[in-house]
Amino acid sequence: MYMTTLPGSWIYIFLSSSDYTRCKIGRTDGNPLKRFRNLRTGDPNLALHVAYYVPAKLASISKIESSIHYEFKDYRITNHEDKNSDWFRVDFEQAEMYIDYLLESFLDQELSNRSNIHLDIPTKMYESDLRDIYEPDLNNRSFAEWVLRNTEE
Repeated sequence: MYMTTLPGSWIYIFLSSSDYTRCKIGRTDGNPLKRFRNLRTGDPNLALHVAYYVPAKLASISKIESSIHYEFKDYRITNHEDKNSDWFRVDFEQAEMYIDYLLESFLDQELSNRSNIHLDIPTKMYESDLRDIYEPDLNNRSFAEWVLRNTEE
């Protein structure tokens, strides 16, 4: 059993290991690992730092992304056509701390830690945690426990 879709979307922070002073802050309605892999074909130095699951019933992901981009507007990197991009000249760890704060303020609740994902609660996850959800080791006992914990009524 692989998780393919969730009733919500993701805000993510990708970074380039060739330049730690810039990061991509974006959103996806699907698997953030898949989004990461698609973008990585164009930038082999891309790394997935963190992703935030936002249940659809809590807020519009496009409004959240727009609010986050607005907060980082002074750090936005413009592209060659002088248009706005999802890339910002900001340290990824500072971006993470500020996005933690923004999401908790916007959603009016704390983010769940990665080991306690629940489909109705905003959750912060790192790449290895996302792999556990989207690409689980079916022989791993902790995965079976996660399935039981999250399918109980």
